[in-house]
Amino acid sequence: METRYQGPEAKSFRGSVLAVPTSHIEWNADLLSLLACPACHGSLRVENSHLLCAECRRAYAICGIPVLIAGRAEASAASGNNG
Repeated sequence: METRYQGPEAKSFRGSVLAVPTSHIEWNADLLSLLACPACHGSLRVENSHLLCAECRRAYAICGIPVLIAGRAEASAASGNNG
């Protein structure tokens, strides 16, 4: 029997509730270093429930797993960087 997370941070994906809230996922630095922005190939960092590109500032949602699809990325204003 699967226990599903039903708290305020639960994310819905195709009608089901994810078992783990995305804000509690710890990323392995070695794994993160292998990922790159699909649009510009820049390095990514984790911020809240998104992977943020250091180069083009696109934000990729983490819906249980990272959604690294350039067409679904959100524009993001990087904190502390006025361009």
